[in-house]
Amino acid sequence: MGQAVENIYLFSDDATTIRTGYDDRGQRGYELARLSIFVQERDIVEKLWNIHPQGRCFLWGARETEENYLLWREMEAGDFILGVRGETITSSARVLMKLKAPGLAAGVWDGEIGAPFSLICFLDEPRIGETAIAPALRRYLDAGVRELEKVPAERRDGLIGAYMSVSNFIRLGLGFDFPFSLRHSE
Repeated sequence: MGQAVENIYLFSDDATTIRTGYDDRGQRGYELARLSIFVQERDIVEKLWNIHPQGRCFLWGARETEENYLLWREMEAGDFILGVRGETITSSARVLMKLKAPGLAAGVWDGEIGAPFSLICFLDEPRIGETAIAPALRRYLDAGVRELEKVPAERRDGLIGAYMSVSNFIRLGLGFDFPFSLRHSE
């Protein structure tokens, strides 16, 4: 059986229906011991410790709008979530697990106005940086994401054809691991 194809989801850093547990101002995740008090199911807590043995986890959450819910349901472990601000990619992370958890969302983002961000993805440690969506990348990614979007399969497949995998694209195409001067530029 072949390896599952990784999908890419883009979200706007400015969206009011999305929250993260990481950002470019230094917020670096949440202590799992603190979060586990908001999760009632002990088997879920055990799974979280298995995927985050260091005890620090990274969250991404969306409000349960119809559009967000449909896209969140499609997300699978191994998919990537990219943050976008204007015409710049600001973050990338791989989905490790997802959970619909209003109690956890309320515990994490309790100061937020509106419905809880209960459609949660647990992520690997996000890569934070700034990579312009230059002409070379526009074949694969659109700038100006408003909320949450899935990169269409044909664009994802073109990206895989050029980079061999979405993981390679994240490392090489976005270049968060490289000095700024070696990244795609206009």
